Amino acid sequence: MHKRFIGFIAIVILFSGCSLGLQQRWTDFNAYYNTFYNARQSYEAGMRSMNNQRFDINAERPIRIHRTPVRAGQADFERAIEKSADILREHRDSRWVDDALELIGKSYFQLGQYFSAEQKFNEILQTSLNDDIRQRAIYWRGRVYLETSRYTEGISYLTAIINADEFEWNRQILLETHLVLAQLHVQLEQWEDAAENLQFGVNGFRNDVLRSRASFLKGQIFERLNMQDQAIAAYNQLSRRYPEYQLLFLAELRQNQLLREIGDLDRAHRNFIAMSRDDKNFDNLSLLEFEIGRTLQAKGEADQAYLIFTNVLYNSLQAPSRETIAKTHYAKAELYRFAYGDFKMAALFYDSSSRSATDLTRMPEQFDAANLASSFGQYAQLSSQIARKDSLLYLGQLPLDEFEARILAIRDERMREFERLQRQEQLRGTTVINITEQQGQQSQEQTRDNGFLSHRNPQLVAQASESFAALWGSRPLVDNWRRQEAVRAAIIAMESGELDDDLPPEELALTGEIINVDIPAELEINLLEIPRAEADRDRMRNDIARLEYELGNVFYLNLNMPDSALIHYLRVAEDFPDAEIRPQAMYSIADIYLLNDNRETASEWAQAIIEEFPQSKVAERIASRLGIELTLTAAVLTEDEVAEQEFVSLLQSLPTLEAESRVTEFQAFTHRHPNSARIADAMFNKALAFAEIGRSQSSFTQLFEEREKLRKEWQLEQESFRMLQDSARYALQDTTLSSEKLSYFEAVIDSSLTQPDFDKLFPFVGSPWDSTRAALSYISDQFAGSRFAERSRAMLDVIQIPASLLPQDEPEAENEEVAEQDIPDDFIAEFVECNVLDEPLRFVKTNDDFLSDNDFYALMREQGVLSADFEFDITVDHTGTIIRVVSLIEEDPVGLTATLRELLLSEGSFSRPTSRGAPVQSTCYYSFSVDL
Repeated sequence: MHKRFIGFIAIVILFSGCSLGLQQRWTDFNAYYNTFYNARQSYEAGMRSMNNQRFDINAERPIRIHRTPVRAGQADFERAIEKSADILREHRDSRWVDDALELIGKSYFQLGQYFSAEQKFNEILQTSLNDDIRQRAIYWRGRVYLETSRYTEGISYLTAIINADEFEWNRQILLETHLVLAQLHVQLEQWEDAAENLQFGVNGFRNDVLRSRASFLKGQIFERLNMQDQAIAAYNQLSRRYPEYQLLFLAELRQNQLLREIGDLDRAHRNFIAMSRDDKNFDNLSLLEFEIGRTLQAKGEADQAYLIFTNVLYNSLQAPSRETIAKTHYAKAELYRFAYGDFKMAALFYDSSSRSATDLTRMPEQFDAANLASSFGQYAQLSSQIARKDSLLYLGQLPLDEFEARILAIRDERMREFERLQRQEQLRGTTVINITEQQGQQSQEQTRDNGFLSHRNPQLVAQASESFAALWGSRPLVDNWRRQEAVRAAIIAMESGELDDDLPPEELALTGEIINVDIPAELEINLLEIPRAEADRDRMRNDIARLEYELGNVFYLNLNMPDSALIHYLRVAEDFPDAEIRPQAMYSIADIYLLNDNRETASEWAQAIIEEFPQSKVAERIASRLGIELTLTAAVLTEDEVAEQEFVSLLQSLPTLEAESRVTEFQAFTHRHPNSARIADAMFNKALAFAEIGRSQSSFTQLFEEREKLRKEWQLEQESFRMLQDSARYALQDTTLSSEKLSYFEAVIDSSLTQPDFDKLFPFVGSPWDSTRAALSYISDQFAGSRFAERSRAMLDVIQIPASLLPQDEPEAENEEVAEQDIPDDFIAEFVECNVLDEPLRFVKTNDDFLSDNDFYALMREQGVLSADFEFDITVDHTGTIIRVVSLIEEDPVGLTATLRELLLSEGSFSRPTSRGAPVQSTCYYSFSVDL
C-alpha cells in the first residue's frame, strides 16, 4: 500500500512537469507562428527592398562596408515593429521576447530612426541573458555610432567591450564588430588602426558581400598609407562570388591605376585595353578610354593621349559621366601645362574641369581644379597685360619714322580683319524678304511723296539726324575730322594734367604727323596709350616690373613652381634696375636659391640687396636669414614700398598663423595702409580666414554633413520617382488597361515631388560667416575691376543667406543693449573704412561736457592756453569703445595733446559702428576746437 502511494505521487509529479513543459512549448509555438514569424518576414521583405536599391560606390572616398539605410521598404519595417511589439504585449513569457526586441531595434535602424534603435539595443543589453543577442546588440550600437557621426565615442565603446572579459564571443559577430570599428577609425583618418581592425575582421569572415567590401576598403587604406603593393593585393582579394559587378570592376580599375602609379606602365596599358574590349564593361567604356589616355600621358606620349582625351569628350560610344568629363579636362590641362608649356590653354581646361565637377566628393581627393584655374587664370591675365605693355613700350621707343610706319601697318592689318569680319556678318545676316504687291505699292507711293531718302518729310529727316548723331556724335563735315578730334582730346588731356605738358618738340611734331593718318574709330587704335614721353615710359617699365613680380608670386606662392617663378623674378631684377619692386624680387630670388640649398648664390643676391638697398626692410630681413651682420639706419621708403614689403612678409608667414591671427594681421594691414594696391588682396585673404574660422565650428560641420546627407537622399528619391514615371509611361502603352490602372498611371506622370527644405540646414551661419560675407561684398563693390571681385562673387553665391532665413520685417532701430547682448564673446568684427559706415560715428557726450567733466578746461587754464585745436584718427571696436588714438598734429610743448589722447582712451566712447547692419570696427577723423 505504501509503495502504491509513492508510485501514485511520482506519476502525478511526472504528469504535472510534462504539462508545464507542454504549456511553455505551446506558448512559444503560438508566439512564433502567429506573430514573430510574420514580423521576421516583414523585416526580410524590407531588407530585400533596400538591397534591390542601387548601391552606388564612390571609389574616390573610403567606401562603407555596411550600407547606410536608404528610403526603401519603409512599410515592411514599420510592420515588423508592429508585429514584434505584439510579442512584448501578448507573449511576454515566450522565448521570442529578446528576438522581438532585437528585430524592433534593427527595423528602427533601417528606418533611419537611430535614437529609437539605440534605446532598444540598450534594453537588450540590460535585460537579455542570451549572449549571442547581447553581442549582436553591441555590434548594432557600433553601427548607430557610425551613422550618427559619434566616431570617437563609438571607438571608445567598442574597444572597451571587445577588450573586456565579459563575453565568450561568437567568432562571426566579433569579426563583424571589428569591421564596424575599422570604419569608425576611417572616419577619423586613423589609417593604421583601421587597417589593423580590417585585417582581423576579414580573416575567416563568411559573408562574401561584406568581406569583399572590406577588402576593397583595405585597399583604399593601404593607398593612403602609400603601400601600393599591399593595396593591389587587397583589391585582388575580392571574393569572385560577390554578386554585384560594380565593386569587381572598380577593384580591377584601381589595381591598374596603382600599376601606373608604381611605374609598370606597359602592363597597366595592356590591362586597360583588355578591360575596354570586355563587353561587360561597355557602360564604363568612356572611363576606361580616359584611363588609357592617362597611361599614355604617363608614358610621355602626349599627342596620342590628347587624341584619346578628345575622343572621350566628343566621340566615345558611351557618353561619359560628369566626373569623367571633369577628369578628362583636368588631364588635358596637365598636358598643356607640362607637355606643351601653354599655361593659357591650361587655365581654360582647368576652368572647364572645375565647372564640370559638380560633386567634389566623387572626384579624387587631390583634385584642385578650381584653385589651379584661378592661379593659371591669374597667369593668363598677367601675362596678357605684360605682353600688351611690352608692345606699347616697344612702340613708344621707336624713332619717328619707324613709329609712323608701324602704326600704318597696324592700321592696315586691323582694317583687313575688320572687313573680313564684316563680310562674315553680312553673309550670316543675309535673308530673303518677300514683299507683297500691296507693300511694294505703298513703298513706291511713300518715296514719290517724301522724295529721295525722305528729304521732303521733316519728321523722317529729324529721326535720321538723331540716329546719325547717336552713332557719330556732332562730327564736322570735313576731311580728317577723326584726327582733329584726337588732337583736340590730347590737348584737353595735357591741359588737365592727364598727360605730360613737357613733351619734347620732336614728339609734339610726331603727334601732328601721326594725326594726319586717317584711323577709323571702329578699329579701336588708341595712340594715347603709347608712352612717347620718357616719363610715361618709366611709368610703364615700373608697371611691367610689378606685373612680372606678381606673375612670379603666382608661380611661387600659388602653384609651387619656384623654377618658373625664378624666371620672372630675374627679369625684374635684371631688366628693370629702377623699378620700385626690384628689392622684393631680389629677395624672392635669394629665397628660391635657399630653398634649393644653393646658399652660395643666395648669399650673392643677399649682398647685392644690402649694397643697393642698405636701408630697406628687405636688406634687414635677408641679412637676418643668412646671419649677415648689418648695421642699418631707419629705412627711407615710400608708403607703397613699406606696404608692399609688409604684405609680402605677411604672405610668407601665413602657414605659421592660426585663422584668428590671420584676421587680425590683415585687419591691421588694411588699417595701416588704406591706400595700398594690396587692399583687395588683403581683404580677400581676411575673408578666407573668417571662412576657416566658420568651418572649424562644430555646428557648421554638423549642419553641412546633415545637408549633404539630405541632398543625397533627395537625389535618390528623385531618381526613384523618375524610374516610377518611366515605368508608368511604358505601362500606358498597354491598350488593355482598366480605367482604374489608367487613372493611376496618369496620376503618377502628372504628379511631382516636394523638394526638402535645404535652407533649414544652411551651415554658413554665425558671426565668422557674417564677417566673411561682409568682406566679400566690400571687395565686389569697391574693387569691381580687380581679379578678386569675381572670386568674391563666386564665394558669395555659395554662402549667401537664403531669402527664407532673412528676417521679413526688420525694425528700423534696435535697442543697443539688446543688440550688444546678441553678439557672442568670441565675435571678431570686420574692419571697414569710415565712409562706408551706416551712420557717422557719434561721440556719446558733447565735446563741452566731456572736456569739462574731465577737468580739461582747468588744465588748459593752468598752462595758460586759451585756444587750441586737436585732431585725431580714432579707432573704435564694434561696441564703440575707443581702442586707438593717433594725433594728426605735432605734439604741443605742454603735453595737452597727449593728455587728451589718454582721456579719450580711458573715458571716451562712441556710438556702435555698423556697416550693412553688421557690427564692425573703424577708424574715423575727430577734432576738438577749444576757445576759452
